[in-house]
Amino acid sequence: MQRLWRVPFYWGQGGPAQVTLTVTNLLTTLRVQAGSDGNLQIPAAVKANISSGEGLCMETTQSRYGGNGPALPAFNYASSGDDWTGECKTGKQQSPIDLPEKDSSSLGGIPGNHLIRFGSVTATSNAVLRLEIDEVEVLSANWTTKDFLIPVCGGDNIGCLESAPDAPVEYMNASIVNLHFHANSEHTREGALYGAEAHLVTKLMINGQKRLVVFGTWMDVAKNQTNELFKSLQPYINDTNVASVGAVCSAVPDDVVFNIETLFPASKSYYAYRGSLTTPPCTEGVTWIVFTKTVPMSTLQLKSLYKSNAYTSQPCANVTTNSLCNVLGARTNNRMMQPLNDRTIKIGNMGPTPN
Repeated sequence: MQRLWRVPFYWGQGGPAQVTLTVTNLLTTLRVQAGSDGNLQIPAAVKANISSGEGLCMETTQSRYGGNGPALPAFNYASSGDDWTGECKTGKQQSPIDLPEKDSSSLGGIPGNHLIRFGSVTATSNAVLRLEIDEVEVLSANWTTKDFLIPVCGGDNIGCLESAPDAPVEYMNASIVNLHFHANSEHTREGALYGAEAHLVTKLMINGQKRLVVFGTWMDVAKNQTNELFKSLQPYINDTNVASVGAVCSAVPDDVVFNIETLFPASKSYYAYRGSLTTPPCTEGVTWIVFTKTVPMSTLQLKSLYKSNAYTSQPCANVTTNSLCNVLGARTNNRMMQPLNDRTIKIGNMGPTPN
């Protein structure tokens, strides 16, 4: 089963230099065995254990992008997304895309009052585990953010979420949906792929509508360097033989601490553009923030991501209700590059929280 690990975290109050990530209240280790027909057999005790998470755990066909949504179509990466249908095929503002060098003359700058501001984020309670059609996800039902601010304004301004046509610039707190990884990277730079890409998915409610902002970080394989955050996750990714079970869920001990500074680059310069989700249904209207600098990871860490993607799951044949079957999957889970069309890419640099 392909497993994109997503973890709740604590973003320290002292600013970027002191940012840390702490996982708390995760479920005890469980293994969901596949039956002889390949269907997931979820023990009653497990269902009782995870049903308290407001239904998050058992909604295997619901949207992974914040709240309940339409059923997700079955998909895999055998063709790197080229065989996906619907908006994935017909959309004109799809992601990922190829990005230019950050000093390219084709890039416009983002005004200072439209720059994203960093503050703090916490997620400390009601962590739950959810099984979905192509992943195991760990998330928190209670995310709390303080001064993690996204600009909202009127008009057509890249990097600033659109509000009423003549609305002045205001900053709104983003709430965190999940953190997950793709290998290889989804976005490219001047046609070049990186080893992996981390996505921090956030959402805001603007005039009653949910808007998504996704932060992307390239992870580049570097000699004699490891990514400390990923190093803490690795034991729970490598812990099982995915081929022999329908799904595996490993608990992360409460005392494990992740340093979020090792996931995001020290330089907070970023590309901004309008795009889509990179998995079906490929919904457009997503604001993408991709950091211009990379963070390191080791060859072994990249291999562990490949291993976790070696198998995937999809609804079983001739079964109409929630069910998953193991099928051989790609070792990578990155969608192929999409055409830019007439879109604009701009560049900015995250600033301090405004007074």
